[in-house]
Amino acid sequence: MVDVDPVYRQAVEHLLGNVLIASNLERANALARELQYRYRIVTLQGDVVSPGGMMTAHVNRKGPGLLGRSRERQDLEQKLRELQESEGSTVERQQLLREQVSQAQQSRFEAQKHLERLANERQQLLEQMRQLEYQQKSAVERLEALVWEAEQLQSGSDAIALREQTAQLGLTEAETALAKLTEALAAKRKELAELEHRLAEAQEQVTGLRIEVATLRQEREGLRVRQQELANRAARLREAIAILDVEAQTAATEEADLRQEAASKRSGVQSLFDAVAEGEQQLELARQARLEREAAARQLEESPMRPARWSPAKMNCCTEQRSRRSAPTRIWPMRCRGWATTTG
Repeated sequence: MVDVDPVYRQAVEHLLGNVLIASNLERANALARELQYRYRIVTLQGDVVSPGGMMTAHVNRKGPGLLGRSRERQDLEQKLRELQESEGSTVERQQLLREQVSQAQQSRFEAQKHLERLANERQQLLEQMRQLEYQQKSAVERLEALVWEAEQLQSGSDAIALREQTAQLGLTEAETALAKLTEALAAKRKELAELEHRLAEAQEQVTGLRIEVATLRQEREGLRVRQQELANRAARLREAIAILDVEAQTAATEEADLRQEAASKRSGVQSLFDAVAEGEQQLELARQARLEREAAARQLEESPMRPARWSPAKMNCCTEQRSRRSAPTRIWPMRCRGWATTTG
């Protein structure tokens, strides 16, 4: 699985010769138990099971490992809380938009009523203008008739002069009435122009309100879609958290098994330590016995000694002590009580 230059092949085999590769951490643990934790096992995600059972998680792998799922679960819970807060602010914004739409609709209704009232006033003014124009036309016709009568009476007698005077007075009154009607007509025309201007402004205001209502409705629809998306994301996050909880329970079970297995191994190691301590103690006793034998041998060599008479009882004593010296757990001195030494 590793391609290197032939020059470095020996170094790579030295470094990776005792390394096994497993597909995942669970398979690596099973393989390590079968091999009694004597080899280093590496997973495809980068986790390492060292000889002896120690595990090391690879922190830079793409997926969450056994030791990194708790952190991912905390991140998902934080994102879920942020989505819930965003959803709350979206609901508040949607409620505010509903209130604004209601206010805009109320303003539009009032503007329409005002527009209808202005249209009625305009219609009334137009009717009054038609009446004034008719009255003006009638006054002009009467004035023309009076002028004609004045021209006819101008060649007459005093009666005609009187009639002329009367006609002149009527003409003056007619001119005065015509001037008043003209002023009233001009005022009505000015008022009609103001009403038309106000009507145009009201129509512009209604158009703006319609555009604002359409914009608010579109924004409300966008918020509704956003709220649905947030709800879907929150549901997916809850499912991910549930999956992580199950994986965390599985990891906890595996961790408990590993701890139990490590405890049993520690117990076996402690037994080995006790056996080694007992062996060292026996070794120390044997070393002391050897020193005693060497001291006794030097003492025999330094002091002049000769053997005394030998008896079967003494022979039995030495034989028994030699048979005891052959036991692995006790050390007996070399001198025998069956020997009698004399000096001189």
